[in-house]
Amino acid sequence: MYFESPLFTGFGILGLIFMFIGFGMKYDPPKGINPGYGYRTKKSLKSQEA
Repeated sequence: MYFESPLFTGFGILGLIFMFIGFGMKYDPPKGINPGYGYRTKKSLKSQEA
């Protein structure tokens, strides 16, 4: 394999970034409803039950 390939390096770095973000979201999820975590409509942001 060509480990010096920019494509291999780029996807490897992206994979590590996504893994770190995933672990962070798993072990420290948001405490309340916010527009940055998941798909939320304006109506669902107003209601805590949704």
